[in-house]
Amino acid sequence: MRYEAAREFSDLLNTERKGSTQAFHLLGTLPSSTKFGMAALLPHQDINYSHKGEISVDGINIQGTEGRGKVLLNYSQGAIAVTYHDIKDMKRQEYKDLFEGKRLAYIYHNGIDAIGDHAATARDVFNAVEKSFADLRLLVKNLINNLSATHIYITSDHGFLYRRSALQECDKIPRATGEAVEDNKRFVVTGENEDIKGALSFSMEYLLGQANDLNVIVPRG
Repeated sequence: MRYEAAREFSDLLNTERKGSTQAFHLLGTLPSSTKFGMAALLPHQDINYSHKGEISVDGINIQGTEGRGKVLLNYSQGAIAVTYHDIKDMKRQEYKDLFEGKRLAYIYHNGIDAIGDHAATARDVFNAVEKSFADLRLLVKNLINNLSATHIYITSDHGFLYRRSALQECDKIPRATGEAVEDNKRFVVTGENEDIKGALSFSMEYLLGQANDLNVIVPRG
């Protein structure tokens, strides 16, 4: 969710709900990718990214919701991780049965990313934001009414880029020449410290610690 979308949603909640809603910016991860953002938003001692492209938090693979739930349980025994899809149709008693005794719950909603990350549906990303507003408004209502929730944080694992027109060849920059751990259209993670015209290279030390030797290469701008 982009910051301006978050501000709009914050204003919506302020008009509908009792209490106070505030919006804050958060510096994202590089690369701007779901698995890195999800890892950074979990309580953790260390984050590891293998040369097979797999990411783990405190030694636990977080590819699935179950893995992220295990990380939370290491932090608090009263924790749970679920997806919005799993609970969207639950009734009041089902909410109570699932969340009873829980002090920390991570609920993952993937509506914007699921639409915007694919070329065939990327043009619908603004509709996906509106749909996500509706989903999250209902979720907030259910958490308050069914569980008397008092502190709800809505955050994003990464932002999104949007371009309506197709990229021209002159807009593109050459790929890294060295061996890459991960290589896609938005970034490259590599052990090489390459200098590519039109791109910036950053050490992954800030996220993965001093023991890592990886760099992320992203386009300027």
